Amino acid sequence: MSVTAVDVLTGRKLEDAFPTSHNVDVPEVKRDEYMVVAVDEPFVSLMLEDGTMKENVMLPENEDLKNKIMEGLSTGTSDVFVQVLSAPIGEDGSTAVLEEMVVDVRIVAAKN
Repeated sequence: MSVTAVDVLTGRKLEDAFPTSHNVDVPEVKRDEYMVVAVDEPFVSLMLEDGTMKENVMLPENEDLKNKIMEGLSTGTSDVFVQVLSAPIGEDGSTAVLEEMVVDVRIVAAKN
């Protein structure tokens, strides 16, 4: 069996072949949305649904996404939400270490 995939974190195309008698492990990839509270470059401070803070996610390298976050926060009248993709890193697919990256930004204007 031949498997072709695209790494969701790097965009790199990967190919591998496995005997049909073997199981193939598939990593669990999650996409969550968080509210941006502050930016302390190179990190963003995010608020989880339960009100706790998550401060270990890096600002995106993509300049468009980064600018949307900064502009949304600078107005002071909008809420900024980011979608964060989380996936295990490493060849063994261990979930002990997750790579997390901002993949989308949503600006919600405050209601008057």
